Parts: sequence; structure tokens; C-alpha cells
Amino acid sequence: MVSPYIAGVAVLYLGADPDEAPADVSMALTDNALKDVVQNPGEGSPNLLLSTQFLQKKQQDHNG
Repeated sequence: MVSPYIAGVAVLYLGADPDEAPADVSMALTDNALKDVVQNPGEGSPNLLLSTQFLQKKQQDHNG
């Protein structure tokens, strides 16, 4: 049930750079996720927690 949150962060990301390819958006969200902070993530989980901290810099860079 986290897909609405992920979609929302993707929209915020695209707000700063609307020409990004879907693969680039996915990579940005994955690369900037917090790693190994989920307790008991379950077998096969990538143990990543969605983060929006990187978006502030991206938006500042976009706005110049």
C-alpha cells in the first residue's frame, strides 16, 4: 500500500525535472532511499525506506 506515496514522490521529482525518463525517476528514488533502516523487512526485501530529503536540493537546482 505504499504505491500512492511513491507516486507522490515521483511527481515531486518530476516537478523539478519534467523531462526525466521513468527509469531515471526510479533510479533517483531508489538511490536516495534510506538503506537498512526497516526493522524486520521480510525475506527478499531490499530494505529501503522512501525519502524525500534529496528533493529539496533538486528543486533548488532547478529553480537556479
